[in-house]
Amino acid sequence: MALGVVPNMIEKLKDSVWTFLAAFVAAILGVLLGWTMLQKRGAGVVVQLFPHLQESRLELMKNCSRAQHDSTLLLDRRQLRPAGRTLPLPELLDLTATFIDARVIEQRGPNLAPGHDPSSAVSLYPLVPLRDGFLLGRRLSYEHHDLTIMYLNGSVAVPGVVLSPQLRAPLAADERAHAETVLHPVPDPSNPPPFQACPVEHQHHLALIVRLSPAEGMTSTARAFARTGSVRWPTTSRHTGYVFDSDDPEAPGTPCGTHFTIEARIDRLPPDQSTFEAVTKYIHEVWRTARASWAETCSSGNIETRLFIMGPTPIAIALGWLTARDIIDVVHHELRLVNSPPPVPDPEIR
Repeated sequence: MALGVVPNMIEKLKDSVWTFLAAFVAAILGVLLGWTMLQKRGAGVVVQLFPHLQESRLELMKNCSRAQHDSTLLLDRRQLRPAGRTLPLPELLDLTATFIDARVIEQRGPNLAPGHDPSSAVSLYPLVPLRDGFLLGRRLSYEHHDLTIMYLNGSVAVPGVVLSPQLRAPLAADERAHAETVLHPVPDPSNPPPFQACPVEHQHHLALIVRLSPAEGMTSTARAFARTGSVRWPTTSRHTGYVFDSDDPEAPGTPCGTHFTIEARIDRLPPDQSTFEAVTKYIHEVWRTARASWAETCSSGNIETRLFIMGPTPIAIALGWLTARDIIDVVHHELRLVNSPPPVPDPEIR
């Protein structure tokens, strides 16, 4: 072997070693990056409050949470029975909210600033009726900074709304524009249309009608219910499906003095956080404007709002959270009652 070849071989060997080391380091970094991206973050809380629910939907929600988080807490109404006692709805919602708030505090830790560590975040996976979702939102801590309400889009759960100070901030111009692309134009909220026949003693009631999902006839039915306070159509005596008292679906209520309607211009809202949050803030702002205006119109500082809503559960929960300190209630709708005939009176006993 010629001596002049040796330096060339050594140089090539050095080059190959550096090439190998570079490839090795790149491979290690790639593995670490992939491992980091696949790491489960934070905690999931699956809430199931339906009296009757397909087990497949519950399993789907649990699997969605387990795929995203390193721990999952299940709150199922069938198991939320202290000492075997079935809880009335208010107590059930109180207990559920207490568990959720406690999980948020436990996950965050006593000294960790909210929002700084993804491992401290908590996501809520709700399977709840809309009314119960709204009422649950009213019970959640007003101090939440990063509680994500997930939305089940087909077989995948995606972020819907984050309960945070940003959600309480004034509606920004870009958020308003975003909401207006998916909602029908609304009339001037500073001049809500009155129900002319409403008695004076009930004029302080304001009906807020929100339809964000396909529901044929929902808005007209809600308006009729709000105008008369009757659970049945006056012309056919068929049930509207709306009830004031879940224990007595025939119990009449009181009429409203005015109403305001917000409707989606598309069948279903795009299932993304920016849309859900923009729509939530838009509804909240429009309602506050209409309420303030109606308070001046009827010279009352005690406006009571009745919410009729059809839409994504995260928006219902978020509206409940935003209005927790206001006088507002959600009117329950029961599909099983829709168009049902009047009850047949018991025959007289002779």
